[in-house]
Amino acid sequence: MWRRDYLLSGFTTAIMLFCVSGYVFAGPGWSVEGEYFEGCTCNPGCPCLFGSEPTHNKTCKIAGVFHIQKDRITVRYLPISTESSEWRKKAVAGDRLLLDIELLHGAGDTSKPTQIVNKNFSIWAKEFDMTLDMGKATTHRFNEDKYEWNYDGRSGFATKFHFTSD
Repeated sequence: MWRRDYLLSGFTTAIMLFCVSGYVFAGPGWSVEGEYFEGCTCNPGCPCLFGSEPTHNKTCKIAGVFHIQKDRITVRYLPISTESSEWRKKAVAGDRLLLDIELLHGAGDTSKPTQIVNKNFSIWAKEFDMTLDMGKATTHRFNEDKYEWNYDGRSGFATKFHFTSD
């Protein structure tokens, strides 16, 4: 079962390996910047971001996308396409993943997205912005081997990230 903590643990391990390899091999520093967006099984306004249990059978399945926009490392690209605009984030990975997030317009100022500022999410890495643009996954479908889901209409969000060895 895919769970947020396994995904973040795996990603944290990968980042740690990048950090260690930079020091061990004394290579040039590295930096990766871009945006992160995800869709999950929760109803919009994911309670996990506030330290509460997921709304869907007390489990959390996510599709998270790291859209690298700037990097100083050698990257092996897989067949994935992303689209990003001010109000929409989309990723397609072959016939395995389709994730399409539409950000929600705020009620006070409709020209800005609904946001969580200064979030309280304990396993979130410091390299992510403290502000999340909240949205809804209009399409959230995944299929690989025995894992398959369709969580259209559930929670989604987007934020920026910047990882570096410096």
